[in-house]
Amino acid sequence: MLVRQRAAGAGSSGQLRQRRVRDAHVGRATGRCAFSYVIEAGSFPAGRNLAIIVTDNAATSFSARGVSAATYYVRVRAANRAGPSVPSNEIVVTVSS
Repeated sequence: MLVRQRAAGAGSSGQLRQRRVRDAHVGRATGRCAFSYVIEAGSFPAGRNLAIIVTDNAATSFSARGVSAATYYVRVRAANRAGPSVPSNEIVVTVSS
């Protein structure tokens, strides 16, 4: 099943298809440019117990394969030489088998 989440203004929406997760499309913040993004995923709201992924690039999309069926709470932080930003709004991603 593919869960595709894309930030759209203040909200987000998703489509379910294959067993792959595409994280939120995140636009660059105003001001300093992001050099990379940090994706945090947890099994509960505001959690990051499942994954902390540093993208090492400024691409504004991300895909993960082989994601287990579950509900995930995901946030993104922009990062540059000054350090990471505050987290984005959290999205809830549900992957079913």
